[in-house]
Amino acid sequence: MMGLMVCLAAGLVTAAPSSTMRDATPPRLSAQGLAERIGVNTHLPYTDGKYADVEKVLADLRYLGVRRVRDWSPNPTGQGQQSYERVAQQGATFDMLFRDWNVGQGLSWLRSFQDRHPAAIAAVEGPNEVNNEPVQYIGLKGTPAAVHLQAALYRGVKSDSALQNLPVFNLTSYPDLQAAADYANFHAYAHEGEQPYATLANGLAEQTAVEPRSVFVLTETGYPTLDHDPDGVSERAQARLILNTVVDAAQLGASQIYLYELLDAYPDPEGRDKERHFGLFRVDGSPKPAATALHNLLAILRQSGDGSAGVHELPKLTGVPADASRLMLTTFDGVLVVLWREPPVWDGRRHQDLAPEGLPVSARAGGTLDVYDPALSDRPIVSADAGSPASFNLSDHVLLIRSRPAKRASDDSRAPSNVAEKASRDICPPRQVASPGKPDSRLEGCPK
Repeated sequence: MMGLMVCLAAGLVTAAPSSTMRDATPPRLSAQGLAERIGVNTHLPYTDGKYADVEKVLADLRYLGVRRVRDWSPNPTGQGQQSYERVAQQGATFDMLFRDWNVGQGLSWLRSFQDRHPAAIAAVEGPNEVNNEPVQYIGLKGTPAAVHLQAALYRGVKSDSALQNLPVFNLTSYPDLQAAADYANFHAYAHEGEQPYATLANGLAEQTAVEPRSVFVLTETGYPTLDHDPDGVSERAQARLILNTVVDAAQLGASQIYLYELLDAYPDPEGRDKERHFGLFRVDGSPKPAATALHNLLAILRQSGDGSAGVHELPKLTGVPADASRLMLTTFDGVLVVLWREPPVWDGRRHQDLAPEGLPVSARAGGTLDVYDPALSDRPIVSADAGSPASFNLSDHVLLIRSRPAKRASDDSRAPSNVAEKASRDICPPRQVASPGKPDSRLEGCPK
């Protein structure tokens, strides 16, 4: 949706969700590791809207706890270039979406940016949604031009001493195209407020059919909060669907997950343009429930930390419904079980919220248990000591169950400080939770 803002996934076929539990974990995925995979799309060159206020952009990123951003590659002749400098200086890392048909010129601009900000470019991505934004290159047009441009981009990055270690993401298109890249790449947008899993799984299957790589990224996915639009949802529904999207994509194996998008950049007083409503923050700068839920989720994942190689006791769960999904994450001192269901939360025909009944579930372990609902808070909603049950209701979105060994008298506080140090080093969380819209200090722990 970058640029022309046309929904790529309009042709995706939606399959019925599975009625059996999806119980899988990508290899060696920790709570901290999942947090590191999550990013957001921004539009820093759009200086005629809310992205012109780069301090607000930074404050929103700090509030979320997100460091990864996806945006157009730099162009010194374009708008918003000082915002790139400022965001990079504050420790953000970019998936640079390549848009210059002059490959040599575009790579020189990337190289110059890399020289000024050695840690700021995390990946280079090929052309965006080429079915909607046709490419013209070396006398070719359309699909052949896009594939040749992607090949030239890949060769250029890998032959450049300053850029050669950067991963290259494939271009995006519908139908999907095979082209030179390190990572497969697709976009997925569910329709009529449907839960995300079927759309994500179908999008991945279509991508894999033409680009059978073992690693892939999801560079756009989201829900607009224009609730009377056929594809719009309420803010309440968006929050639940975004939470489920993140864990669905992780369970499917996405190496990076970029939500679309950070903020609503333009007012839409007549409510006619759904493209102006995908943001996690409203046009007035306030956080939507989805921003709060994502902030809570990332805070829970960060405080759970990185995984260790030891064997940890899994909590015993009873009452888990057959349609639930489960993702197991390691933490610095135990495990974090992500548990969720995906019944409908939005009636796309009547344009109204649905409130599925919460089903009772109980967890028990030999150590302590904390149950979190990121739609509500980053603090436990239920806690239990060793051997005691932690009971809760599982309804329509992600809950997290953290299991830790019973504390011994010899235990010290070393591990939590290490977790904080690791989080600062890897994802540059804020020094403290910033209020949305308020400028704060640079992202703590990020490269100078």
